[in-house]
Amino acid sequence: MPPPRPQVLISPTTPSDYETVADVFLRSFQHGQIMCSVRPPSLRPSYSTQIALNVQARTKRASEPPGDLVEVKAIIGKKIVGAAVWHSPVDRTSTEGDPLPHEVEIEDMLAEQQRREGSAEWELEMDKTVDQEFYSGFVKTITEVRKEWSKGRPHWYLSYLFVDPYHQGSGVGTALIAYGTDRADAAGVPTWLEASIFGRPIYERKGFVAHSWCEVKGEQFEGGSLRWPGMERIAKLPK
Repeated sequence: MPPPRPQVLISPTTPSDYETVADVFLRSFQHGQIMCSVRPPSLRPSYSTQIALNVQARTKRASEPPGDLVEVKAIIGKKIVGAAVWHSPVDRTSTEGDPLPHEVEIEDMLAEQQRREGSAEWELEMDKTVDQEFYSGFVKTITEVRKEWSKGRPHWYLSYLFVDPYHQGSGVGTALIAYGTDRADAAGVPTWLEASIFGRPIYERKGFVAHSWCEVKGEQFEGGSLRWPGMERIAKLPK
């Protein structure tokens, strides 16, 4: 018999977790096709600087109005071995998926604050690590595809998930996925995510099906574009 899987505990991340979460994030994604397109290896600073920039970005995000975002960590024993960013359901049917008036006010307030205070040194340094053209196209594509699917209907949305390479296959990803899908089932709402080609079979085993495709064009990609599926999962009703 195979050994039993370790117990995986899920809880919200806290500021004291940021450095460890950043390390797991970078080790999980640094060779992925999308990550290499967003942050080409040729633009990346030292690993320690990448960690520091990631921590700064998380700290800034935590200081802003939380909205519908929640980041949770996965722990085995006392070690953080993965994390996921989920967005809880918000009814945007009145705007067909566009931000609600109060969300627009918050965006405008943060933009005005940014204009007034300017970018911090770490933000300018982080900008240098990003292929801005690809990143803009990436964000625009996933936003439009998700909006077209949802029409503003409430749903749980998995923005991203990562697992320490040394703990993959230990049930960590399953536990992080279940954080959102269990709540979606309880609320009777669907779940949405974008998957890499390699991640697609994993999500299919969890009840997700490919609904539509996200695509960013570029000469650097085989066939002239990078494509990945947007996937939906219908809520399971209580038996």
